[in-house]
Amino acid sequence: MVRTVILGMLAVSALMGNCGDDMKVRETVFCIAMVTGHLYGQVNGGEVHSLGIGVYNPTESGHGTVSVGIATSEGIVLAADSRMTTNTRVISDYASKLFDVGHIGIAIYGQAFLDNRNIASWIADFRPTHQAEDVEEIARDLTAFIAVPYDAQFPQGAAVRPPLGFFIGGYDAHRVGRLIQVEFPNARQANTVFTTQRPGAQWGGNTDVITRLILGFDPRLGDLPIFSTLTPEQMATVRPQLTQLQYNIPFDALTLQDGIDLALSLVRTTVEMQRFADGTIGHPGQIPSVGGAVDVLVVMPSELRWIRRKELRAQ
Repeated sequence: MVRTVILGMLAVSALMGNCGDDMKVRETVFCIAMVTGHLYGQVNGGEVHSLGIGVYNPTESGHGTVSVGIATSEGIVLAADSRMTTNTRVISDYASKLFDVGHIGIAIYGQAFLDNRNIASWIADFRPTHQAEDVEEIARDLTAFIAVPYDAQFPQGAAVRPPLGFFIGGYDAHRVGRLIQVEFPNARQANTVFTTQRPGAQWGGNTDVITRLILGFDPRLGDLPIFSTLTPEQMATVRPQLTQLQYNIPFDALTLQDGIDLALSLVRTTVEMQRFADGTIGHPGQIPSVGGAVDVLVVMPSELRWIRRKELRAQ
C-alpha cells in the first residue's frame, strides 16, 4: 500500500520519525495524513513551505497559482490556472504556467519573476537546447538552469528566499511515466512523487481549497486554540480520526480521461471558491489569487498532447 502524505515540502523519510505522541500540536495535524493509504497517494504542496501543516505561512511573493499533477497508469496529467497576483491585487489573468519541452510537460507555482523576467521567458530560453526525451534528464537540467538566476536574486542567507516550484511530467529511459517535483530553495533535488506504476496526485500553490476538499480539513487546523489543550494521548487519538475524513480516490483505477477531469475540476473548484469567499473568518481579506483560463496537457508514452491551451488574441 502507498503512504498517504501531506507535505510542507519536507523530506517524507525525515518526517515519518517525528510523529510520536509527544510531538508539538502544530506538528500533530501535519502528521495526521502520514499513514498507510489504500490504492492511492496524495501530496499537498500548499502555501506552507518547510514549516509543516498547521502553520499558516503564506508566501510573500506574487504568484496566485494552483498547479495540479496526476499520474495515472496511462500517462501524466498537468493543469494550471493563469492568474498572477501580488499580496494586494490581481496583475494578470494571462500568465503561462504550463509548458512543453519536447516530450516533457512542466507546471510551475510560486515566485513569478526572476531577474525582472517572468518564468515563461526563462522556460523559452531553456527549451531550444533541451529536447531530451528522458524526464529525469530534463528535471536535472532545468534545476541547474533555474538555479543560476534564482540564487543570484535570492542568495544563501538572504532575508527572503521565496518558493519556486516545478511539477515535471514525462517518461524516463525505461518508459516509466514520472511525476517529478522540484522546489527552490530547499527541495531542489528532483524527486519522483508518483509514477505510472504508482499513481497519485500532487498539488502546489494556493491549495487550501483542494486540501479542504480532498483531506477534509484546513491545513491551518492546528492553529486553533483547542489543539493547544490536547494531551499527547489525545493527539494520538485525533490523528487517525481526522484521517477518516479524507476522500478515498482509487488512483490506480483512473483512466487518463478521469485524470484530466479530476485535475481540471480541482483547479476550477479553487477558482470558483475564491470568487465567492473573502478568505476565512480567522484569516479574512484574501484576494482571489487563482483564476483565468485553465491549461491542461497530458504526456503519454508516444506523445505530449495539449487538452486546453490559451492562445494570444486581439479583442
